[in-house]
Amino acid sequence: MAGLIVSELAHCYSHATACDSLPEWLHQEGIPCLAGVDTRALTKRLREQGSMLGKIVVGTDDVPFDDPNRHDLVAAVSIAERVVYPGGERTVVVVDCGCKSSIIENLRARGVTVVRVPSDYDFLAEDFDAVLVSNGPGDPSVCTTTIRNIERAMRLDRPIMGVCLGHQLLALAAGARYATPCRR
Repeated sequence: MAGLIVSELAHCYSHATACDSLPEWLHQEGIPCLAGVDTRALTKRLREQGSMLGKIVVGTDDVPFDDPNRHDLVAAVSIAERVVYPGGERTVVVVDCGCKSSIIENLRARGVTVVRVPSDYDFLAEDFDAVLVSNGPGDPSVCTTTIRNIERAMRLDRPIMGVCLGHQLLALAAGARYATPCRR
C-alpha cells in the first residue's frame, strides 16, 4: 500500500487480536494517509473522468508519480505454483489473477475440485470441466499470456467464467478492444 485516503480515520480499535490502531500501523509502515476527504465525491469524479494518477505529498517532500499500470500487478498477486484443492468429481481450473480465498471456498463447498493456477500458466493440458478467471488488480491489457490462454480455451466446449478483472480478460480474449473511459 502506497497511501490511504479515507473519510474518517478511527484511532481506536476493538478487535481482540489487534495490536495497533490503523493510524499507528500506518505510521510504523511509513504510509501516508489523508482523512476527512469526501470519498463519495472522489468516487463520482473517478467514475466520470476515469482512472487518474494521484499522489499524497507530505510537507515539502514531493514524490514522482508512479503509474501502477507500468507494473504487472497481476503477476505480483497471483500464486507462484499450481495448487489442487480436492473436492468432488467436477474440476474447475481457477486462473489466479489475485483470487479471493472465498472463491475457492465457495467452489469447494459445492463439491468441486479446484485446480488453482498462476495467471500465466498454460492450463489447457489440465483435465477440467470449467474455467474460472478470477478477480485481480490493474489493466487487463497487460495480461497478454493470460488472454492468449483464454483464447485457446474458448475453442474447447467447456464453460468459462470471469470475475471482475477475469470478465475483462474474457472480453479481450473474445475480441473486444480496450477503450479508455469517456472524458467529459
